[in-house]
Amino acid sequence: MDRKILSIFAAVVVAAPNLVGAQTVGDFETANTAVGKHVNEFVRLDDDPISPTLLERRWEALRRAAARWLDQYSKARVSTLEAAIKSLKPKSIDAQALQLDGRSWLVAADIDGFGTAFILTNGGHGFRTTWAIDDPQTWTVGQAGRLSAWNPQNARDSCRSHTPEGRWEDCGPLSGRVGVLPKDAAGARRFYVDGQYAQGAGATVGNQLSIWSWDGSRARPLLSRYYNSMIDQAWSVRVRGEILDIRSKDSFQHMFACGGCEGRQVVASFRVSPENIKKLGRRSLTPDLDFVDKVYDRLARHEAVGNLATPSVTKFMTAQLEQGDADYKPKTPAQKQVGMIANWKLASGGICLETDSGGAAIFALAGPQGRRRIIDAKTVPSGACGGAGARS
Repeated sequence: MDRKILSIFAAVVVAAPNLVGAQTVGDFETANTAVGKHVNEFVRLDDDPISPTLLERRWEALRRAAARWLDQYSKARVSTLEAAIKSLKPKSIDAQALQLDGRSWLVAADIDGFGTAFILTNGGHGFRTTWAIDDPQTWTVGQAGRLSAWNPQNARDSCRSHTPEGRWEDCGPLSGRVGVLPKDAAGARRFYVDGQYAQGAGATVGNQLSIWSWDGSRARPLLSRYYNSMIDQAWSVRVRGEILDIRSKDSFQHMFACGGCEGRQVVASFRVSPENIKKLGRRSLTPDLDFVDKVYDRLARHEAVGNLATPSVTKFMTAQLEQGDADYKPKTPAQKQVGMIANWKLASGGICLETDSGGAAIFALAGPQGRRRIIDAKTVPSGACGGAGARS
């Protein structure tokens, strides 16, 4: 038996006759080599007209190889299918597989930031591709723009040149992970694809979450959302029974976090019930920092602070904003800021916050959420807001 084939599918314990042919594997490796010659330093395809075609050929070859492998191993497990794909060349290939039902497999694969997701189904005459996320025929009108980022045509560098900046989420490439969700009332399986947009540098990245329904023969999109995250944050998507949570990196109004910092963390929750998918709302994981930012906003716009802060605190925070004016030269009240967050942490009775223009200070808070008030503010030495429990 061909040693090359044995090594590629070494994850299978028992060899079966008619193992996937070397031609199928060779098609994938040849297509992959061709794609590699058209990837630039920004992790995008160059603008050679053939580039998208080459990328689509790679994914077609991967789908064929995975389908032929499943044809040979009727008792395949998630781990063995994933291992078979990961053992292909190049070594940077990653894969995740989930069994949707007795005859369908959901697979996500990526190579160096270029990813895909697809379903292979055995209709009685062997496995074949029944859904691929990059196929425009599977998108509904309302979801087509954002989902088009998975299409090889939109993985080209020029996509952002002819797409308005506010719609750059329509441009890829992406790589993703998949997960199952509760079934709907008719028994159709639902799943999500959590995709991350490729970029050449930076630790704050764009992501796309889409939810799909699978009835055994057809997948259709139910929802898609764009969100930002810090690449090393604790988690981005989680499922708790019927609840789907998306944790994103949001922005403060008058201070900002570095690219490699978590900054303002917000969780958007959806209830995936048998009847529908319902948005439950957003919850901030930094409510006390949000409140301090709210007072900065009132002061930046010369609006009444009311009982949100005492007169002495108002004077203290106004001086911080004035230092920010000198450092950042804002043109509008909305642009006023106290600068980049160095560190912050919860302190006894309040919050310790250090920014590059506002310096390090402890804000004493009183009252429950909804009736919060800053009753004192005082400067502390630089670095005092760091240490155990500190965030940035």
